[in-house]
Amino acid sequence: YITSRNYKIYTKSREEEYQKVAADINDKYSMIVDDYLIACPKTEKELLAIGHSYNNCLPKYRDEIIDNNAIVLSMYPANNGKVEYGIPPITFEVNKCLDFIQIKTFFDADVTDEKVLKTLKKWKTQLQKGATK
Repeated sequence: YITSRNYKIYTKSREEEYQKVAADINDKYSMIVDDYLIACPKTEKELLAIGHSYNNCLPKYRDEIIDNNAIVLSMYPANNGKVEYGIPPITFEVNKCLDFIQIKTFFDADVTDEKVLKTLKKWKTQLQKGATK
């Protein structure tokens, strides 16, 4: 089922729309916290690759992100300010109030690592105080 649904998404690109919305999300929510860059995947292809690597339903969020019905961000390792792009180890969804809806990693596993959860709480607090980038 997931493969069939994802195939439909892969065959109908909305790259330009996605990139514009992702840039808007990143303007509002992206920042480096602790050893991570927290940011929305910049391209549709990147979002789909993360979903494929995680083996979950992330690709279906492409349309929800474009239609402003979902905010999806990933945590990219940032060692000494140098960001390691590629498939991030954590991707999460928040609502417009920054409440966490889900926090996932590979094989669609929920993230329970206390260090990661602490970093996400710190990110949320900084955003609520008005800090970005």
